[in-house]
Amino acid sequence: MLIHSNWLQALSLSMLCVQSASAAGPAAPAADPNGARQEFVAAMQRIRLNLPETPDSRALEAYAIHGYLVAARFRRDLIKKPDEGLVAAVDQFMQTHAGQQVTRALRRDWLASLAQRRRWDWFLPRSADVADPSLVCDRLEGRLATGDTEGLGLAAIARWSLPQKQPAECNAVFAWLRQPPARRLPPPTRRAPVRNSSRPCNAYA
Repeated sequence: MLIHSNWLQALSLSMLCVQSASAAGPAAPAADPNGARQEFVAAMQRIRLNLPETPDSRALEAYAIHGYLVAARFRRDLIKKPDEGLVAAVDQFMQTHAGQQVTRALRRDWLASLAQRRRWDWFLPRSADVADPSLVCDRLEGRLATGDTEGLGLAAIARWSLPQKQPAECNAVFAWLRQPPARRLPPPTRRAPVRNSSRPCNAYA
């Protein structure tokens, strides 16, 4: 998962989403006497340049798209310091803004960070509907790591059978699938390199 390498590009895309959301939102006054928009743009620039934060003013906190700034800060912090407090804060943000555009990129980065740190207790209950190939494979690996193997073989075969190159996140579960049924135990290490050139012989055993 390339969270760090994709983050700046994603931040630029989020700025485009911000502009679209602003254009689609309720009509704003012709002038912004509190400078909330300028403060918003400056805060997003500090995130992009990795500069120290300044406290948000009341006007900025009340700004219609302030949530995009909060989400951008969370995405940056998932790279820099993904601690327990951040995990809980992102979870609360996701619940508060469930189904909203502002959560889309953040949710993917958050789940990817949880999977990288093998926080299956957080990842699995929150990833049942993922469609991103890497996250789907993370989910398979999480099920394997936690011993949830009922139906896992068929799910892994369904993933392996897709006519596309599979993410490295699937390597561990594919390696497990190639083992004889009696030896199918959760792997001690994550993402051991495995070649995907042949159909697993014991997939249906």
